[in-house]
Amino acid sequence: MCRSDNIQHVLKILAKNAVDSIRPDLMESVDIADKLNISLAETKQLLWGMRGMGIIECSMEVDYSLITQQGFKQMSC
Repeated sequence: MCRSDNIQHVLKILAKNAVDSIRPDLMESVDIADKLNISLAETKQLLWGMRGMGIIECSMEVDYSLITQQGFKQMSC
């Protein structure tokens, strides 16, 4: 899967997490890695880049992530 496909897949995972809960919780990077079927290191690198794009928020250690409004907007493009 290419990087842009992975970004869209992560956004879908995080959006589902946000929509399925009244009070969405941060999602663990290890769970995202499992769903993408890529290593945790690759996932954290991808998430860090997405953070820089402003489409997600994540902890400094990139262990937990949450989609932003900008991320939802990018999904609708």
